[in-house]
Amino acid sequence: MEKAWAIIIDDDQAACMMAIPRLFEQLPPELRKNISHYKTLPYLAYSKQTFLYGVVNSVVEENKLTFEQVFETTLSESLIKMAVNGAGVAWAPTHAIKDELEKGILTPAFPGEKKFEIPLDIVCYRSRESKREAVNIFWSTIKTISQ
Repeated sequence: MEKAWAIIIDDDQAACMMAIPRLFEQLPPELRKNISHYKTLPYLAYSKQTFLYGVVNSVVEENKLTFEQVFETTLSESLIKMAVNGAGVAWAPTHAIKDELEKGILTPAFPGEKKFEIPLDIVCYRSRESKREAVNIFWSTIKTISQ
């Protein structure tokens, strides 16, 4: 018998690598087509103790990306601000950079290349054995929101 319930809050999210358009415009034309080989591109990274480090690092290693790390943080918000200020390229959840992408402040580093988009699911779990009223109220609320 299963001991927990799960609700998928959002399964339509992804993380993508992005930077300001000017950063890519400064690259030589041959590298704009394949920036994954550009070894000195400044890279803004997640700290090793974060969940997103492991997620992003697996894509970095799998694709043999060898960017020059210039900044490290635990917060997506910090990476986004650094990228907006032109400090380098960074992965961030697309929902967190939606406005910047729509306004052209940030642009995807690998447009159309799905291997560089990282799927992210937001899932809540709850023990079936819990009898606490606060847990029941919270669970009812997220069930309503997720439908």
